[in-house]
Amino acid sequence: MSSGQSGIVLFLVWFNLCGSFARAQQSQAKDRTPSPDQRATVVTSQQRLEVSRKLTAIFHNQDLEISAVAAGQENDTIVFTSEMFGSPEGRLQFIQLYRKNFEALHCQLGFRKVVLSKGTFSLSSNEYDLHCPQTPAERAAALQARSAAVAGLQSDFQREGLPITARLEGPNEDRLAFSYDLFKIKSDRDNFFMRIKQGMESEMCGQGLKVIRLQNVGQASQFTDYRLNCR
Repeated sequence: MSSGQSGIVLFLVWFNLCGSFARAQQSQAKDRTPSPDQRATVVTSQQRLEVSRKLTAIFHNQDLEISAVAAGQENDTIVFTSEMFGSPEGRLQFIQLYRKNFEALHCQLGFRKVVLSKGTFSLSSNEYDLHCPQTPAERAAALQARSAAVAGLQSDFQREGLPITARLEGPNEDRLAFSYDLFKIKSDRDNFFMRIKQGMESEMCGQGLKVIRLQNVGQASQFTDYRLNCR
């Protein structure tokens, strides 16, 4: 079977399995009225393991040499194993199809990562984070960690005798604003941001920050927003 044919069969296999599972979950949850921040269904680690087993069985019934297993903490990682994942092209084709058609559903089932491996003991496995929305608990924990980091940064400024204030802003509190009376000139703000970008961008992205605002203090307040290059 050619790679193109395998891709088509793979799509049909996934569609049938995931569609049936989704309909079953929706039927079980139809009488529930969760709040906007709650998941409609709660899927256990054992159910995720069963989903991976069903995937493997259907793959093999279609003569596709692809295996799936749920692994990791709470079985939140789904590992696909196949010879086709030995090449970058095979992995790219698979993960693009997966993200387009099944990432959202697998997020709802509680999966958080995908691993593509050529073999059980392969050293060339590739891991991908699923683009899942945060749960309310995850959002609260992230905000708490972000607030603590900003408070620590403010303390560092004070110890160094720098009159810079740092605070979280925005509807999602994902904008970090620095206020300083020497931020009056745009070039000064640009230079300050470039130093932040070179030394702290990755850490700030990891804390959930999206934008840095630099503004001067005083009556004629000037500011510039800089978007962090977070993946």
